[in-house]
Amino acid sequence: MTEKHDSIITLPGGVENYAETLHQALSFVETESPNREEFANWILETFPQMSSQGSAEDKGRLLGRMGAAEIHDDDRFHLTELGNQLLNNPPQENVDLYFETLTNHYIGFETLLQALKQQPASIEKLRDVLNVIHDKDWESIYQAEYRVNWLRSLGIVEKDQDKVRLTSRGQEISEEYPPLEIDISDLSKSSIRAPTDGPDPQSNIDIKEFDDDVTYYWVNQSNAAEREGNYLRSSDTYYTRDLTKLNPGDVLIHYWDGGVRAYSVVQNEAYEVSGEELDGADDDVTYWRVDIDLHPLDPIRDIETIAPVLRRDDIKQDREKYAINATGVQSWYLCNLTPAAAEYLLSTYPDEPGKTEPDKDRYFWVTANPEIWAPENIADSDGEGGRVFFEAYNSRGNKRRIYDAFERASPGDEVVFYESAPTQEIVALGTVEQELHEEDGTTGITIRYDRPVDGISWNDLTAVGDLEDSAPIRQNARGSIFELDQSEYETILALEPEPPDREDIERLRDRLSLPSISISIPDGLYFDDETRLTREIEAALNAGKHIIFTGPPGTGKTKLATHVAKLATGYDAVDDYRFTTATADWTAFDTIGGYVPNRDKHGQELLFEPRLFLQCFRDATGVKNEWLVIDELNRADIDKAMGQLFSVLSGDSTELPYERDDAIEVESLAADTDDDVLEAIVSSPDTFPVTPAWRLLATMNTYDKASLYELSYAFMRRFAFIHVGVPNLEDTDSELRTQLLAPPDDDDENYASAWVEQSPALESPLSEWSEELTEIWYRVNEERAIGPAIVHDMVRYIANYDGRAQPEEALTSAIVTHVYPQLEGLRQEKQRKIIEGICSSDVPVDADRLWYQAADFLGLPDTRDNE
Repeated sequence: MTEKHDSIITLPGGVENYAETLHQALSFVETESPNREEFANWILETFPQMSSQGSAEDKGRLLGRMGAAEIHDDDRFHLTELGNQLLNNPPQENVDLYFETLTNHYIGFETLLQALKQQPASIEKLRDVLNVIHDKDWESIYQAEYRVNWLRSLGIVEKDQDKVRLTSRGQEISEEYPPLEIDISDLSKSSIRAPTDGPDPQSNIDIKEFDDDVTYYWVNQSNAAEREGNYLRSSDTYYTRDLTKLNPGDVLIHYWDGGVRAYSVVQNEAYEVSGEELDGADDDVTYWRVDIDLHPLDPIRDIETIAPVLRRDDIKQDREKYAINATGVQSWYLCNLTPAAAEYLLSTYPDEPGKTEPDKDRYFWVTANPEIWAPENIADSDGEGGRVFFEAYNSRGNKRRIYDAFERASPGDEVVFYESAPTQEIVALGTVEQELHEEDGTTGITIRYDRPVDGISWNDLTAVGDLEDSAPIRQNARGSIFELDQSEYETILALEPEPPDREDIERLRDRLSLPSISISIPDGLYFDDETRLTREIEAALNAGKHIIFTGPPGTGKTKLATHVAKLATGYDAVDDYRFTTATADWTAFDTIGGYVPNRDKHGQELLFEPRLFLQCFRDATGVKNEWLVIDELNRADIDKAMGQLFSVLSGDSTELPYERDDAIEVESLAADTDDDVLEAIVSSPDTFPVTPAWRLLATMNTYDKASLYELSYAFMRRFAFIHVGVPNLEDTDSELRTQLLAPPDDDDENYASAWVEQSPALESPLSEWSEELTEIWYRVNEERAIGPAIVHDMVRYIANYDGRAQPEEALTSAIVTHVYPQLEGLRQEKQRKIIEGICSSDVPVDADRLWYQAADFLGLPDTRDNE
């Protein structure tokens, strides 16, 4: 009889489709006889949610464990007799065969049916049944859940919320098996047996058996599935859970449920796998995985016993990102350990290692009352190097509080100066130069002033959990001197804002002025008044103006605006540009920002989130200058969407009604802004700098220009309004300028040359129909101006129209599909005049269809018979 396997794995394709995926895999094997790599590649191509080659190869091993396929001498998969039976009987047609295959090769499937025959049960309950009946100690639910999902894929069970129950087909199959000898409703966790497999627990290990260059880590591994599966997993490489830094041979200390309970050795470098391949993971997420070999420890290293030892300076050895902090276990998934800590946990526990006191500096907090003396007053003229004799006795001759701290101070010890009320801040750093000694009949220590500190307030200090047990915080700084440990001292210094990088300041300065900009016309566009247009754009930009391009639809306003913005990014002062289209629903929330729930706080806290405009000036990487292009600006309610920005567009600064650490400010800078202001802006993530090199480019349809007059004068005067119009289609002799649309014979430029350069296929329809197209354009423009882009669309439409059709059909269709939509909202007498003009011209069109479509599309009645 075939030995049954304990652990079953999943197949991709969804939890209710395992059997169907198995059938697909068997069909691939039968057709291709793939080797292992080819089979894995098929899995990865067919199911793109999977990403790991190794896991894909595991799916091939599943076929072997089921007895459905085997590797022959040619190192390729071939179906077995059972595999051919399964292939010839799809799962929906022969459930019994697939169920029998599962029960013959894996434990527990018939057990689940016997249990569910008694009553519906949760996955947890079914796990307990499997543990008791099959003498297992599965802490996680996943082997039970995988079996349930295989049965779901065969229609034998169904899941209703948290309960699994037999289907009618499952009821029929379950009748073939005798009842369980236990009542699952009476089953409790106490019924679960102790583990009987895996390595025996170890007491102590000589760490000399590990290589000298291994690195030791601490893993907070509460996930039982990881422990059972002998792996670590992480959804990203954030430093608190970065598995990519692990190397084969590194040693891990595993902590869960209040103690160090195991150790392991890393088996391989991190590799990526699909969440579908991991117990309890998100199927749609790709994870990093590292394989380990877990060895239990006995006795368990209780955290209350080991924490004080691991905190010792000679054990911690100033290691950053260390596993144990002042309050207990660090909350990170992966933490650092020292060899000394690993040796204690693995080799000498419960005996503590002998204490050593290496030569090291001490750290002190000195409180200064500004009414008596202030640290800044002892600095030399260059802000450093001054000294203060800090007396150990008060004015009444009594020892100051915590006098023993004076006694422990020695040369080289480091000092933070705290200035009491009303300042209540850490204001400077210093160094002990001379231990306790007498000067002028009194005793004290000499401290050198090293440098000022800015921005560490009492509120900042008390908000940090790692400082709550420090002496000055516990005693509300009531005392002259307190000793700090190294971690407390470093925690205080870590609160000091990072000084801005000089490069960041210079980067902002480079964006304070915009070199003279030269503009060209983008490929594919032609303007009859190109010289006038480019001169106006250059003049506006170089004069510091924002621009609104106005004109009828189809004149190329949007393409021109984005082209200008793209050209600007070629200058060092402009980082990039953003493009958006205005909507009537815009509010200040869309353009400026507003408060949103903090995801890290499960929505219990609101944070300010910058939006469209503010994102042009700053992001998480620092300050920047991105131009903004807004298409169809007239669609937005300007006052509602941009009212708070009027002053900014007028060159003024403003404070917005939002806060993060500080109030949100938009700061308009001048070209000569000094370095102190630039440094303050670079240092403040809540300040958004608008430099003289920033521009807003917008487009607005002439048809909607009335909305301009709703803008304030202060807003309008910051813009240059540049008209992008349609050409005059008549020459001085009142003749149509058909040459505008005719491909030129020489190097002359016109609309046709610009369009043909982009699409050579347009040369033929332009050569044949340039006069007719000019006539149509002229007739429409008499009543409503449309831009050349609409004519361009008509030409492309005609070029792709069925060549077997009559010309009048193509031209008529082009007018209906491209011109009629532009006539919406036009008075009917004007619509009528346009159609009459086209029909009375020499343009070959189907007049009956034009009038019929006008009635249908525009609601314009055909009155030709009444004339």
